[in-house]
Amino acid sequence: MDVLADEAESVKLKLTDGIDVAEDGVIYSLDDLKLGFLEGKPHGRLLSYDLATSSTTVLLSHLYYPNGLSLSPLREHLVFSETPLRRCSKYYTRGEKRGNVELFVQGLPSIPDNIRYDGEGHY
Repeated sequence: MDVLADEAESVKLKLTDGIDVAEDGVIYSLDDLKLGFLEGKPHGRLLSYDLATSSTTVLLSHLYYPNGLSLSPLREHLVFSETPLRRCSKYYTRGEKRGNVELFVQGLPSIPDNIRYDGEGHY
């Protein structure tokens, strides 16, 4: 097995989770630096890894134990969960809103663990 990346912005990856791959070869992933779930602190990050350039970029930081992500069918955004906050947010990967984040759903009845698009309009 080859390691594609082991750090982002000179910080070692600790606990990566929730990988999805766009058709352009960009890999999106989540990383929690210090098991923020146990500490209740925002140590998590949303990352992208570009296969063409072999570069890792931190897209968002200060996330509360991000645990699962899924690209939308048209790949214009991804939805990721923050487990202890019982919420999911949307991060725009394309278009006018690229780089923006908005709340997708909050106050879930239980803690979210991973997220996937079912192909029928539901996450």
